[in-house]
Amino acid sequence: MSGLTQNSRFVDILKVLELDKHVQFEKVSEFYAVLSDKGEFVFPHGFEAATRALIKEGDKVLVFGPVG
Repeated sequence: MSGLTQNSRFVDILKVLELDKHVQFEKVSEFYAVLSDKGEFVFPHGFEAATRALIKEGDKVLVFGPVG
């Protein structure tokens, strides 16, 4: 997962192109999702929040054996 973190190369590129002066970016709370036969898991924003959610609901993501 990548995003617009303070030390991101992507932010540097936006500044060089001066896009940061013309575009307003909004924080997205949920963006990445995993679907499996055990359910749906949506990764929340931020490493700590994603870690807590995986501990709580990781069984929806972890699929053991053949998939398909």
